[in-house]
Amino acid sequence: VLLDFGVTLRRILSGNFITWWLKDEPRELWKTTLLLTGKITVFFSLSVLVRTLFAPWKRDIQRTSNLPMDLMFRRFIDNLVSRLVGLIIRSMTIIIALGAMAACFIGGIGTILLWSLAPAVAALVIWLGVVR
Repeated sequence: VLLDFGVTLRRILSGNFITWWLKDEPRELWKTTLLLTGKITVFFSLSVLVRTLFAPWKRDIQRTSNLPMDLMFRRFIDNLVSRLVGLIIRSMTIIIALGAMAACFIGGIGTILLWSLAPAVAALVIWLGVVR
Protein backbone atom coordinates (compact mmCIF):
# COMPACT_ATOMS: atom_id res chain seq x y z
CA VAL A 1 0.00 0.00 0.00
CA LEU A 2 2.93 2.35 0.65
CA LEU A 3 4.10 1.95 -2.94
CA ASP A 4 0.65 2.98 -4.11
CA PHE A 5 0.86 6.44 -2.51
CA GLY A 6 0.80 8.33 -5.83
CA VAL A 7 -2.38 6.58 -6.91
CA THR A 8 -3.94 7.21 -3.49
CA LEU A 9 -3.05 10.90 -3.58
CA ARG A 10 -4.49 11.20 -7.09
CA ARG A 11 -7.75 9.59 -5.87
CA ILE A 12 -7.98 11.93 -2.89
CA LEU A 13 -7.49 14.95 -5.10
CA SER A 14 -9.95 13.72 -7.74
CA GLY A 15 -12.77 13.13 -5.26
CA ASN A 16 -12.66 9.33 -5.18
CA PHE A 17 -11.52 9.29 -1.57
CA ILE A 18 -14.73 7.74 -0.19
CA THR A 19 -14.68 4.99 -2.81
CA TRP A 20 -11.04 4.28 -1.99
CA TRP A 21 -11.63 4.35 1.78
CA LEU A 22 -14.73 2.15 1.91
CA LYS A 23 -14.26 -0.14 -1.11
CA ASP A 24 -10.77 -0.36 -2.56
CA GLU A 25 -8.62 -0.29 0.57
CA PRO A 26 -10.69 -2.88 2.53
CA ARG A 27 -10.33 -5.16 -0.49
CA GLU A 28 -6.54 -4.69 -0.38
CA LEU A 29 -6.52 -5.30 3.37
CA TRP A 30 -8.46 -8.53 2.82
CA LYS A 31 -5.97 -9.67 0.15
CA THR A 32 -3.12 -8.88 2.54
CA THR A 33 -4.81 -10.86 5.32
CA LEU A 34 -5.19 -13.90 3.08
CA LEU A 35 -1.60 -13.54 1.86
CA LEU A 36 -0.21 -13.39 5.40
CA THR A 37 -2.33 -16.37 6.47
CA GLY A 38 -0.93 -18.31 3.51
CA LYS A 39 2.62 -17.25 4.43
CA ILE A 40 2.09 -18.66 7.93
CA THR A 41 0.98 -21.95 6.37
CA VAL A 42 4.16 -22.08 4.30
CA PHE A 43 6.37 -20.93 7.21
CA PHE A 44 5.17 -23.75 9.45
CA SER A 45 5.06 -26.26 6.53
CA LEU A 46 1.63 -27.46 7.62
CA SER A 47 1.21 -29.83 4.69
CA VAL A 48 4.49 -31.58 5.55
CA LEU A 49 3.62 -31.72 9.25
CA VAL A 50 0.23 -33.30 8.58
CA ARG A 51 1.67 -35.73 6.04
CA THR A 52 4.42 -36.90 8.41
CA LEU A 53 2.40 -36.75 11.63
CA PHE A 54 3.14 -40.37 12.59
CA ALA A 55 6.68 -40.51 11.20
CA PRO A 56 9.55 -41.17 13.61
CA TRP A 57 11.13 -38.12 15.18
CA LYS A 58 14.26 -37.09 13.23
CA ARG A 59 14.01 -40.41 11.34
CA ASP A 60 15.30 -42.17 14.44
CA ILE A 61 14.27 -45.71 13.63
CA GLN A 62 16.10 -48.98 14.14
CA ARG A 63 15.77 -52.05 11.95
CA THR A 64 14.47 -55.19 13.65
CA SER A 65 15.22 -57.86 11.08
CA ASN A 66 17.31 -60.93 12.00
CA LEU A 67 17.54 -60.12 15.70
CA PRO A 68 16.83 -62.19 18.79
CA MET A 69 13.34 -61.74 20.18
CA ASP A 70 14.36 -59.62 23.21
CA LEU A 71 16.35 -57.15 21.06
CA MET A 72 13.56 -57.07 18.48
CA PHE A 73 11.04 -56.17 21.19
CA ARG A 74 13.37 -53.49 22.65
CA ARG A 75 13.88 -51.91 19.20
CA PHE A 76 10.14 -52.07 18.56
CA ILE A 77 9.56 -50.10 21.78
CA ASP A 78 12.31 -47.61 20.80
CA ASN A 79 10.69 -47.13 17.38
CA LEU A 80 7.29 -46.68 19.01
CA VAL A 81 8.67 -44.05 21.40
CA SER A 82 10.33 -42.24 18.48
CA ARG A 83 7.01 -42.12 16.62
CA LEU A 84 5.23 -40.93 19.77
CA VAL A 85 7.75 -38.10 20.27
CA GLY A 86 7.31 -37.14 16.60
CA LEU A 87 3.54 -37.14 16.99
CA ILE A 88 3.65 -34.95 20.10
CA ILE A 89 6.08 -32.39 18.69
CA ARG A 90 4.36 -32.19 15.30
CA SER A 91 0.94 -31.88 16.96
CA MET A 92 2.16 -29.02 19.14
CA THR A 93 3.64 -27.29 16.09
CA ILE A 94 0.38 -27.71 14.17
CA ILE A 95 -1.59 -26.24 17.08
CA ILE A 96 0.77 -23.26 17.28
CA ALA A 97 0.51 -22.74 13.51
CA LEU A 98 -3.28 -22.86 13.60
CA GLY A 99 -3.26 -20.36 16.46
CA ALA A 100 -0.98 -18.02 14.50
CA MET A 101 -3.22 -18.35 11.45
CA ALA A 102 -6.32 -17.60 13.53
CA ALA A 103 -4.64 -14.58 15.13
CA CYS A 104 -3.59 -13.27 11.72
CA PHE A 105 -7.07 -13.80 10.30
CA ILE A 106 -8.85 -12.19 13.26
CA GLY A 107 -6.34 -9.33 13.26
CA GLY A 108 -6.98 -8.74 9.56
CA ILE A 109 -10.73 -8.66 10.05
CA GLY A 110 -10.29 -6.31 13.02
CA THR A 111 -8.09 -4.04 10.92
CA ILE A 112 -10.69 -3.91 8.17
CA LEU A 113 -13.43 -3.07 10.70
CA LEU A 114 -11.33 -0.38 12.37
CA TRP A 115 -10.39 1.04 8.97
CA SER A 116 -14.04 1.24 7.94
CA LEU A 117 -15.21 2.74 11.23
CA ALA A 118 -12.38 5.27 11.65
CA PRO A 119 -14.22 8.18 9.95
CA ALA A 120 -17.30 7.63 12.13
CA VAL A 121 -15.18 7.49 15.27
CA ALA A 122 -13.34 10.68 14.24
CA ALA A 123 -16.65 12.45 13.60
CA LEU A 124 -17.99 11.25 16.96
CA VAL A 125 -14.90 12.51 18.78
CA ILE A 126 -15.16 15.90 17.10
CA TRP A 127 -18.88 16.11 17.85
CA LEU A 128 -18.32 15.20 21.51
CA GLY A 129 -15.57 17.83 21.70
CA VAL A 130 -17.90 20.52 20.35
CA VAL A 131 -20.87 19.53 22.52
CA ARG A 132 -18.88 19.52 25.76
